[in-house]
Amino acid sequence: MTVLPYEITQAYEALVADLEDKGISGGCGSIKPNRPLLGCFKSLDAERVHFECYLHLKEWKFRGVSPKRIHILLHAQEQIRRSDRILLSSTVQVSYFTVENTNATLLQSIHFDYGPNQDAHPLFHAQVTNKPISLPANETDSLEFDFQVVLPAHSWFRDARIPTSDMTFPSVLLCLAADHLGPSFFNAFLKKVRDLQKKMPCSSFEDLKASLAAEPNHFRSSHWFAHCSPKAE
Repeated sequence: MTVLPYEITQAYEALVADLEDKGISGGCGSIKPNRPLLGCFKSLDAERVHFECYLHLKEWKFRGVSPKRIHILLHAQEQIRRSDRILLSSTVQVSYFTVENTNATLLQSIHFDYGPNQDAHPLFHAQVTNKPISLPANETDSLEFDFQVVLPAHSWFRDARIPTSDMTFPSVLLCLAADHLGPSFFNAFLKKVRDLQKKMPCSSFEDLKASLAAEPNHFRSSHWFAHCSPKAE
């Protein structure tokens, strides 16, 4: 039994490859994965597949028109239901660094979560932290991130959850492209993402959709908690 159909795993691979192509073509920077994306999937059991990868966006422009450079680490973990290709959970952590000589100073980390319904948790949410991505020792060479990580003097309160849109793996990559590529290269990547997402696992948020449908003229904060709120009688 294959882990997942090739059209799905290849979509993940094509997504990262296209972002790197746009990054290099636009003079923004390259991407170093810890391994080929097709090797980042494994079966957890008969029904669930686990995807995990690390990416190093190496010496990327601070933003599209800036000569300044930063390094970005990304760690993605997602679970996919094999039978219907539903995305069961997703955690994507992003850490930003400035690098000088052998030191990488953390600017900030953000992690984006989506998962099973939890009380008082927005279905999709982000948390800003001062905890950098911790790389396994055997991954630093392939990622070309062999720096001494330096933490900033200040810290953040990491338990504040910020409701977000769907910020799963392709969404996070798209936002990184928006922040760091120039407009023409971002627009080209956006077109590619729209095509590839048709083949990729989709999150399930039926309660949220029903809540929005019931009040289509009001995008209120309560919608983010529709999955755990008492149902209207």
